[in-house]
Parts: sequence; C-alpha cells; structure tokens
Amino acid sequence: LDLGLPDIDGIEVIRQVRSIDQRTPIIILSAQLELDTKIRALDLGADDYVEKPFNMPELLARVRVAIRRHSHAADSAHDSTVIHAGPLTIDLDRRTVLASGTEVELTRTQFDVLAYLARHPHRVLTHRAITTSAWGADHDVDPTNLRVVISNIRKRIEPDPSHPTLIRTVVGIGYTFDP
Repeated sequence: LDLGLPDIDGIEVIRQVRSIDQRTPIIILSAQLELDTKIRALDLGADDYVEKPFNMPELLARVRVAIRRHSHAADSAHDSTVIHAGPLTIDLDRRTVLASGTEVELTRTQFDVLAYLARHPHRVLTHRAITTSAWGADHDVDPTNLRVVISNIRKRIEPDPSHPTLIRTVVGIGYTFDP
C-alpha cells in the first residue's frame, strides 16, 4: 500500500481494512520518511513499512515474512475460541455474539448455526452440512426449519435483514457467510 494515494489517504485505507479484516497482510511502500507517519501506519495495523526506493529482493523477502506470519495466525485463529468476522465477534466458549459491539441474544440453535457458518467463511455450505452441525447427524431436519433459523439470525446481526450481506442464500444449495 502506498500512503500517497490520489483519492484517499493510505492511513485511512489501513484503518478501513483493519476494521473488517485482521488477516490480510499490509506492507507500506512509501516515500514518506517521517517517523510519526511510520509509527502511525504500524500502530493502525500495517505489518511492515518499506521506504522508497526499495530493493526488490528485500521487498519479496518481507512479503514472504508477512504471508508466513499471517498464515500462522490464521492457523492459530482456526483453533481460537473467539471468531472475528466483519462486524461480528463470536465467543465460542462464552456462547456470546457481538454485532458492531452490541451483544446479540441468540437461541442455542441460532448460535450453533452462526458459529458453524463463521468457522467456514466464504464457502458455500449445504443445508445438510449446516443442519448436521446444529442438530446432529441423526436428526432429519426440514430445510424450512433452517430457513426460519437463518431468518431469525439475520434479524439480529444484519444491518438490513431484508437485504442480507453477512449470510447469503445460495439458492437450492445452502448458505454462505461473507463477513
């Protein structure tokens, strides 16, 4: 990311990216050499700061380090008991959900469905996979029940439940969670 963008301040880009995603590596490439600018960028979530002009082999090494660091963090996060997904924070141990910082009340089944979706972001999950995770493999659940559960979750976590952006329907297959 170059801090000297024509339309938006690079510092603001870091702020916006980090507000929705902690996993994407951000490396600053900038001619701005002021120490305060470097510190601000790093404090807001940049992983590294490379001054222009830069040496390409060094930049590539720094990219490899950032990818390794974030890959390791993603592996650790998969085992984590807290899932940060866009505006949601889902604490699996406490069975709590925060939507934009506000606690959301969910039933046991609603929580189980949301947690399963959040553990598999950006993947299309079948009705069967979701119902098996929430109700168990030995229960044959009518897809209508799952639609009702998803609808109730959307009412609690979506900014506009009539136009869902977090939990999207994949017609005839299931749902996808896109934080």
